[in-house]
Amino acid sequence: MTIKILGPRPQPEQASALTAAQLSVVLFSLCHGLPSACCQFRLSRQTILSWIRRRRRRLADGKWMWRTEKLEEWVLIQHEQQLSPSRAFLLRSARSALGQRRPLLDCYGWIVRAIPPDGVGSMDEFSIFLDLDQFSQQNPSALRLSGSPEELPMFDVVLSALSDGRLLPPLLFFRGAESRVPNGFPDNVLLAARQEGFSDSERLRVWTDRVWRPLVASRVQGPTVLMMDVYRGHLADEFRARLTSMSTGSALFPPGSRRLQPLHVCMTPVLSGFLQARWTQLVSAGGLGGLGGLDQLALLVACWLSEVTSTVTSEAHLLRRCVVPVGV
Repeated sequence: MTIKILGPRPQPEQASALTAAQLSVVLFSLCHGLPSACCQFRLSRQTILSWIRRRRRRLADGKWMWRTEKLEEWVLIQHEQQLSPSRAFLLRSARSALGQRRPLLDCYGWIVRAIPPDGVGSMDEFSIFLDLDQFSQQNPSALRLSGSPEELPMFDVVLSALSDGRLLPPLLFFRGAESRVPNGFPDNVLLAARQEGFSDSERLRVWTDRVWRPLVASRVQGPTVLMMDVYRGHLADEFRARLTSMSTGSALFPPGSRRLQPLHVCMTPVLSGFLQARWTQLVSAGGLGGLGGLDQLALLVACWLSEVTSTVTSEAHLLRRCVVPVGV
């Protein structure tokens, strides 16, 4: 493995907030997830999280001259083969970059630096179907969260979050005419509309341009990783190339293993249930009659998404327990 060097080798740290043993625990949690680290080392979540925060604060105070594209590329390959990142390999990579005689403490620090928590994300998608005939009759069953293969969804929702517990703005795709966004529209949710709808490649291109690139890829120093399933165009060469151009590797959950997808397990069921409940309340209160058209329904659904986003954002620790780097 070749490691690119952008400058002189960094001098050994004069003092570290964490010991080599503590950094080893942090590394294990980054490779295998926080719950696994708690069981493996018999430590509390609070203890490990405090070590992660202390390390991140120390890293923020210094400069790092090592690039880790090859290391990230290897992590990507491991995920694609349904393998967990190996601490032994990461240690060998660190010694290759820093020198065989460098202290273990420096090697652990180098590895932890290579996998920043705010650079590991998870993405999930779900569709919302609408029967227009039943909608015109104000039938509660008009809105559904599942449909037949030949049906086109009225809405698609793309959710994404980072392993530090931060929920990125959901992006709502609407198959219909674009409506003027009113003043005071929530800024924690995004809306994209087009009469003919969006193909998989178009939807992913819009999401990367409006969410992943500006909020993650352009802000993180170094490579990033996006965890996702293999459906809805995620395997397309165009999408993978777009991620690669942003120094983002893709960690794929193989078919039949969506139970490993953090957002699909923890967030999507809650959000879809909330949307269904809000829809039922709207119909029961006779609110459909006050809607001017489907474009107004799109704005309403976006506001419902904003409600959930606000709640999750205020309780980031809940999402952090779910959205952590996992081995698949």
